[in-house]
Amino acid sequence: MNGEAARLTGALGEAQVEFAIRGNRARMVQRADEALRRTPLASIPINNRPVDWLVFLYASGGVPERARAYFTEWEASRRQFQRLSDGNTRHAMLGMIALAEKRFPDAIRELRDGDREGGCDWCALVPLANAYEESGNPDSTIALLAKYVEMRRIGKNDSDSFELAPAHERLGRLFEARGDRARAAAHYSKFIELWRNADPELQPRVQAARQRVGRYQAIP
Repeated sequence: MNGEAARLTGALGEAQVEFAIRGNRARMVQRADEALRRTPLASIPINNRPVDWLVFLYASGGVPERARAYFTEWEASRRQFQRLSDGNTRHAMLGMIALAEKRFPDAIRELRDGDREGGCDWCALVPLANAYEESGNPDSTIALLAKYVEMRRIGKNDSDSFELAPAHERLGRLFEARGDRARAAAHYSKFIELWRNADPELQPRVQAARQRVGRYQAIP
């Protein structure tokens, strides 16, 4: 990876934090736009361009037309070079675009196809959980998020830095909605543990989780 590619990749990682951690889609898209203005894709050799990441970011940010444009660019680049992971990556990108377009059955199919083809058995779990939750299926959402938080894999740490604590927070909320106080408290407690030293702007979420756990403990 050359210097320009590393610079853009680092900036896109910082953009991803805005949504994955702070829940701010618009700010993520804004920061991705700023990163591309500072480091245009054309300044990077074609085989080092993080085009797939741009698909994921803009799809997650609710801008499917931008995501689809980058997907088209990614497809065109495959005439010049290929990678063994291309099949999995293609399904994952199409799944994320479908999710952004609220085509939930298509999103679930593509993400599951990518999961079967790829060598990463955790990468599709949270996007699949998102698709099921948005389509109104809390049971499958819980099952997928529970599988994600329980899974231990070498190489999963990068994903966990974005996904693990929010997954526990979501599981707490989902079990709370079911009236399962014990499981809700367990997941909220894990969320509190993971984020106890989080940035001050994130502490209101930690405090809200503490209050929920306190209420459960006060109920006989």
